[in-house]
Amino acid sequence: MEEHPVSPEPPRPAADAALVERAASALARAERPLLILGKGAAWADAASEARALVDELGIPFVPSPMGKGVVPDDHPLCVAGARSFALRGADLVILAGARFNWTFHFGRPPRFAEDARVVQIDIDPSEIGLARPVEAGLVGDARTVLAQLREAAAGRVGRRDEWIAALGRERASNAAQIAQLADAPGERLNLYRMYRDINEVVGPDAVVVADGEATMAVSRVMQPNARARERLDAGTTGCMGVGIPYAIGAQIARPEARVVCAMGDFAAGWNGMDLETAVRYELPILFVVANNGSIRRRPGRALSADDFGPDDAVRYDRLMAAFGGHAEHVESARELRPALERAVASGRPALVHALIDPGARRKQQSFGWLSREGRTQYGAG
Repeated sequence: MEEHPVSPEPPRPAADAALVERAASALARAERPLLILGKGAAWADAASEARALVDELGIPFVPSPMGKGVVPDDHPLCVAGARSFALRGADLVILAGARFNWTFHFGRPPRFAEDARVVQIDIDPSEIGLARPVEAGLVGDARTVLAQLREAAAGRVGRRDEWIAALGRERASNAAQIAQLADAPGERLNLYRMYRDINEVVGPDAVVVADGEATMAVSRVMQPNARARERLDAGTTGCMGVGIPYAIGAQIARPEARVVCAMGDFAAGWNGMDLETAVRYELPILFVVANNGSIRRRPGRALSADDFGPDDAVRYDRLMAAFGGHAEHVESARELRPALERAVASGRPALVHALIDPGARRKQQSFGWLSREGRTQYGAG
């Protein structure tokens, strides 16, 4: 077998020392600091440095969707479960390899406080201050710069117990609402119950791929990540159809890993024929199609919860079966976990096709643009 040389360690430029000092001074003055960890921190292998900054300075953090796992989601200072409250309440935001794009509402009010100060860490100087003015723009490698900032701020930053306690209360309140949704009575499935069952079956070490609108959004809340670069979704592009090809690539790159790909029925349709690729190369990916009737076999049917049943669903499980993979079809909540267990136990490319109640509600959102009416309704009523 031909051997290729190992790539050398990439250059890791440091930020300007005077600007690091300015950032450390801003952090020392802040009453409600918040660290946002983005995929730039993941690609910089900055996990150890980010964890040290969070632990030693007591700074709560929110990961971007592709920054999940740089510091594990179960860390006590991870406040992704109070994301809207944290973003709106922070008086200092440290962007570490993250950017104010649409996933963070471009850094604008009311998503963020109008007077919040910003420290931005980015490898690309053209990104500094692009969406919002910054107090300190630290151009350099995220791993190196996070270490610089920790050293400069050491002994100058006290723990903000009131801020952390308020974030904890909001996180607990949101978790209770989500648990209520996952435990909703009735036979029909919702996305929260679906992801809870997936998590329990595949365990915490799976590589997670998500595709779709509601399916991807709820995945970001429900599927925790313990390590960096083990979550793949559309990210800032906001497109559909990435799930199946991303999962295939992830399984090839990590043949020993459990790869699970959850996608909506519309998203599954974009690249559904590539299920055959997974079967042909014997890639033991677990695909889950959350079918809430975005595509229906009878287009004239009304798009209501009561009018969506097995006869309306496009049966992606039959597509997988035709290609020779393991296929399961689920019509009720109680059927899902056994189907997932059989799929995993098969050791083959597997697809679980789950009917999701189109009338199932999502957690009430803090802002109107997050609660726009679409295929999934919001609120508890």
